[in-house]
Amino acid sequence: MGRVSTWGRAAVLTVGLGIAALCGAAVASADPSPDTGIDRQTVSVSVSRPLSGVERGSDDSGPSAPTQGVSRVKPGGSVAGVDAGAQEQSAEAAAPRHVKTAAARTSSNPGEAVVDALLGAAQAFLPEPKIPAGSRVTLGRSTLEIPCGCEGTRVDATWYFPNQDTEPDGLIYLQHGFFRDNRAMSALAVDLSERTNSVVVTPTLSSNFLTPSGCWINGEPMQQAVAALFEGDRRALTASAFAAGYATTLPRRYVLSGHSAGGGLAVAVAVANGDDENLAGVVMFDGVTTTAERMSAALSVLPPRVQVLQIAAPPSPWNADGATTAALIAARPNEFVGVLLVNGTHIDAEGASSDALARLFVGVPTPANVEAVPAIAGQWISTLLAGGRVVGAPAHPVPGATAVPLQYGPPGPSRQPSRSFVPQG
Repeated sequence: MGRVSTWGRAAVLTVGLGIAALCGAAVASADPSPDTGIDRQTVSVSVSRPLSGVERGSDDSGPSAPTQGVSRVKPGGSVAGVDAGAQEQSAEAAAPRHVKTAAARTSSNPGEAVVDALLGAAQAFLPEPKIPAGSRVTLGRSTLEIPCGCEGTRVDATWYFPNQDTEPDGLIYLQHGFFRDNRAMSALAVDLSERTNSVVVTPTLSSNFLTPSGCWINGEPMQQAVAALFEGDRRALTASAFAAGYATTLPRRYVLSGHSAGGGLAVAVAVANGDDENLAGVVMFDGVTTTAERMSAALSVLPPRVQVLQIAAPPSPWNADGATTAALIAARPNEFVGVLLVNGTHIDAEGASSDALARLFVGVPTPANVEAVPAIAGQWISTLLAGGRVVGAPAHPVPGATAVPLQYGPPGPSRQPSRSFVPQG
């Protein structure tokens, strides 16, 4: 596929956004990471869709019956292991009430409303989640109450349940990137749920940086609020999962993960929850923090037992020229911190859940790299959930893909970081 000129891309984007706006669409495009070091105002918007309940596979995959390891009931049932308060809260989580969305909310800030409109238009091209034929994973949809802002923030959440013969091994929190929503993570979520025998939750967080509450994906209030979800009895997570069709207790051990800005959020949440023994680790998919300095600061206080791993693409404007990866390498020079996918793109992790606009502006991922991302991450996450420490990754995780360690060897002249991330002048 030949390169498209900058003006050509701009023209296509303008036309696409115009069509999407006229159609009243509401969902995400390329993840133009805001992680450039610019300090922005904070936000509180979430793009929601009227989806709740359980889907047991796509039309072409047939029904996916739960197995003995997991029991499910429709919201409103009574389940052992889920307290009455969480069950009552689950009825609210399942209700198709939409708050703080571009369509339902009015704003006194014209700039905020403009960003909301752009978000809705840009996100319109993402495909709906779909369970592949033959998969045992069950998809459930509900809302999730996040304690951000004076009244809290209700967001859409899609859950993926593994339906294997044993109880789930863990919980994976998987966050989409800037200007995206949770649909962009669907294909990866299904794959990780199946590979790791884990429950996966993918919330939609706002990318609107103009709302004053700070409840957006890069806002510290939102990061602290997501961290609070894992405290105590985890009532909000339990209620959301129950409303999505999960009728037993969620696993206590969890991994924080995310793509692009979602990876940055995962690191921030890990810092807040660093003393939580149930936190197994962090896995980023070309993760980006707002500045390299923030990544360095986060890693300086994160306990060494909490491993932070990155599946990186080569430096590009979409990942802030690899600044976050370089900061990770510098902060933890004597341990394995991840791999670089040769010929990778910033949207490798989105795979089949990405869209045409992202591919136009960011690039088209190779099928091998798309397949390599969950292959590598699945091994890492299974190791972390089992209490182990990740020390490497296969050089060729799948045929046609090459993964290069970001750093290796003991301190000294023999140890060289991946050349792609050596700071330049």
